[in-house]
Amino acid sequence: KGTPVISTTPGIVQRIGQNRLGGNCVWILGPSGQVHYYAHLDHFADIQSNQEIEPGDIIGYVGNSGNAKTTPSHLHYCIYTFFGEAVNPFPLLQKHDVAAMQFIPSSVLPLMLAFLLFKSRRK
Repeated sequence: KGTPVISTTPGIVQRIGQNRLGGNCVWILGPSGQVHYYAHLDHFADIQSNQEIEPGDIIGYVGNSGNAKTTPSHLHYCIYTFFGEAVNPFPLLQKHDVAAMQFIPSSVLPLMLAFLLFKSRRK
């Protein structure tokens, strides 16, 4: 418990908050539209929504919040494509292959970012 959690990607902090399953969570929008989800955090680092993040920046600290309250502290980390499909991050992290994380063509990014900003402001 309390081990620093670092970002695996450059990106923008899309959301910092809580949900029933993940407890304390951070969502980071990566460079190609993928969302990096970090859950069960004990507490957050000094970060804010819309803040630019680089790989290695501390975003929070390992915990067991949400539905993990009865389990040992751990990090739930997942990557979601723009279309909401979950991607197993292990092979990507194992290879350290940034190119393998590019799910969305760069030509789509401006439209996708506008959609995400519009969607986040409607909540």
